[in-house]
Order: sequence, then C-alpha cells, then structure tokens
Amino acid sequence: MRSLRRIRRLAQKEQTNRVSSIPPPHRFTFAEDFPTPPTRHDANRHHPRPASPRRNASCDDARVGRLGVRRLDGPKAGRLRIVSAAIVTLLVSSFTKGAPIAGSLCVFRDTFPAPQHPASERRSQRTRSSDVYQHNSRAMSDVVALATELLSLDSTTGRERESVDLVARWLIARGWNVTLQEVETGRSNVWATRRGGGVTLSTHLDTVPPYVAPKLDGNRLYGRGSCDAKGIAAAMMIAAQRMADAGEERVDLLLVIGEEKGSPGARAANRLPATSQWLVNGEPTESKLASGGKGAQRVIVRMRGREAHSAYMHLGESALEPMLDLLPKLRTLKLPTDALLGDTTYNIGLMRAGTEANIVPGLAEAELMIRLVGDVAPVKEIFTGWAGARAELIWGSYIPAQHFHTIDGFDVAPVAYTSDIPLLPNWGQPLLFGPGSIHVAHTPTEFINVDELEAAVGSYERIVRTLLST
Repeated sequence: MRSLRRIRRLAQKEQTNRVSSIPPPHRFTFAEDFPTPPTRHDANRHHPRPASPRRNASCDDARVGRLGVRRLDGPKAGRLRIVSAAIVTLLVSSFTKGAPIAGSLCVFRDTFPAPQHPASERRSQRTRSSDVYQHNSRAMSDVVALATELLSLDSTTGRERESVDLVARWLIARGWNVTLQEVETGRSNVWATRRGGGVTLSTHLDTVPPYVAPKLDGNRLYGRGSCDAKGIAAAMMIAAQRMADAGEERVDLLLVIGEEKGSPGARAANRLPATSQWLVNGEPTESKLASGGKGAQRVIVRMRGREAHSAYMHLGESALEPMLDLLPKLRTLKLPTDALLGDTTYNIGLMRAGTEANIVPGLAEAELMIRLVGDVAPVKEIFTGWAGARAELIWGSYIPAQHFHTIDGFDVAPVAYTSDIPLLPNWGQPLLFGPGSIHVAHTPTEFINVDELEAAVGSYERIVRTLLST
C-alpha cells in the first residue's frame, strides 16, 4: 500500500509539471474508468517493447517522465479500463481547453508478468500485412488487412498478449471504451463498448499450436487462425466499427483468450457486467447460422495392475491387456441421438500405460472426448455400466449441448463441435455464425476464402440490425 501511495504522489507531481489547469471532468483517476487518447497506428512498427518486470503498458512507443509511461497521440479518444486484482492502473492526461491532446498510461503489477520472448524471436516469426501484400496483386480490403495483422502475431494459447494489445489499441483509436480483464498473468480478455444494451459480437483470439505465418494466395488467406478464429475477429471488428460510424452504438465486442484449452477467458468474461440482450458468437460455420452445437464431456478410463519383471509375468498383473479388451466394446454401446444434432459420438484421443518394455504395466489410462447431443446423465450411466467394476472413470470438463436462435435470410445447419457459448449465459440469447470451414481449422493448411471473409462483415451487420429491430 505504501508503494501505491508513492506511485500516486509521483503521478500527481508529473501531472502538475505538465499542465497547470485540468477541467474537473478530466481529473486524474486511480484504478477506475478513464479517458485516453488513442494510440497512433504505425504500420512500420510491429514489435512492442517488452514490459519491465514491474510494468505492463499496452500503449505506443515514446516513453516519457519518471514513471516510464508511454505517450498516446490521436484525434479521437476512447477509454481504457484494466480489471484485475493483480493490476494497479493509473492515468495522467493532459488537456487544453478541455480537448485531449496527449495522454499517458502506466500499468503496475503486484505479480511479475509472463516471460516475454526475445524481440529477435518475435521478429523472425512475424509476417506483416505489407509483406503478404507484396507477393499478391490483389488489393487488401480493411478486413483482410486487419486479419493479416492479427495472423502475423503468434497467439497460440497462452501467448495471446500481443494480439490483445493490437486489438485494444485499434479499438481505443476509434473511440471505443475498452476494458481489459486479466484472466491470468499476462493474459487478458478485451471488452469494447459504446452504449451497450444490444448485441455482443464475440470470438476468441487464441489459436492451437503450432504457429503458421499468414500467406495470401489468390482468393485464400492462409495462416493459423485464419478461420479459427482471427479472421472472424477481424470481420466482427470491422462490422462493429461500420455500425458505430453509422450511429449504431448498441454493439459490444468481446474477444476472449484460451478457448482452445479450457476456456478460462469465457469463464472469466461471464463475471463482467454485461448488458447485451443477444450474443453472436463466432466460429467457422461456413457462413451459416448454426441451429445447435454438440456438447462435450471428457473422461479418463483408468485400470490398475501389479508391476513385475517382464521375464516373470506371472508374478504381476498387466493393467494394459484388460484395457485393450475393454475399449473395442465401446462400439457396442447404444448412445443417445437427437433429431437436430444427430448421434452421440466419442473419440479415444490418448492412451498411457506402463513405464518400460521390460516391466509389466501397473497402470493404464485412456482419455476420451464424448460429443453430447442432450443430457449428460444417461451418457454417464451407459459408460459406467460399460466400465464395470474393473475400470475407474474420472470425469473431466463438461460443456452442455445447445440449440441456438436463428433468423430468416441465412442458411441453417447444426455443428458437431463446442464453443464458448454455454459459458457466457450472462451475455444474452446466443447465435453462432462465422466464415470459413471447421474442416480446415487446426490443420497446417488452414485458410479462409477472402470473398467469404469480406462478405462476413456485411453478414454480421445484417444479423445485428435484425436482432436490434426485434
């Protein structure tokens, strides 16, 4: 607490030195909402300096003053709010005749940030939109350029920080009020709003590994996250900005981290004070409105035996052999079906057994992912009967199956995968829509058709306006 008081005194002293009079509505605020002029987008800079161990500033380049803050320039002013128990945020703003001309943002941490990768490593991995453009005769639209900028950043799960920074600066520069909700150290959700109370467009900024740099080849934009889901994020951002420019301010943006691994971002975002009546979530649905999505239930099947020297197998009891006998019997199970979502399915994704080839395995495990079409209780009962007394079942994460709202004018089809929608009930009645195909997501050749990406901007606008008119 003593250090926080010192920070506040330094900030007030800095403010006194920089400006002699501040209109009351724009006085320095501490750990609250505050007005900030935006960062200036500089197409030639793509590598923000790594934060010091005690500071994490999501701002632009020039550092000024004793606090090591960074200067913000621009003709418009959005607002930035940091939401975290681990962060203390303060702002010093300069105003002349009540008009913002420059601002400073400094974020201090009580805990150390996640390790930063060297700038040289980031530079070697980054591909700028201008680099992609040089090899293509096709002129980039706003949404393709923004998607390429996002794709140029490695935001595999756990490394979303640079993408969050880019998105936040882009939104603040255009007058959005931005909340950064820290989910884990160095990992934040982005919530952008103006008036609220209407529709939230939401998707995720993380991708599965490994990172694949963007490449524009004819009508296809390749790269990790091109369809799942950075291209979708770009389309949502451009659509929301177009509607804001036209005077429609009842649109929010919610861009979360960690969807590909446990969805900690969505779980945290559901605690934010959402005001929207509708939630339009983005996943690759081939530009169709999803009528529903399957749920998911993880389960580990475990068997125990008794280890022994493999030369004297009779002295031990293998845990693996009965596991190999049990797993094929899954094919005989009669699992629930649904008229809309189809069959309950399962995948044996992982197997672990034994320690060495010359040791009788004393433990064997198989990890399954069950895709649900309805209530999970009867499925658990069926699998418990299948396992019997010989195997132990350890039930893991669960996401329920859901049916989604649809509107006229779009093709409609169910999807077999899960999304963050079941974890965001406070954000409104859900719809699911996005350009691109899930069939190429998570593959080395993931891509999105440029024509479909550009059309998605208009589709999101049409969905939002239709929902707002109901």
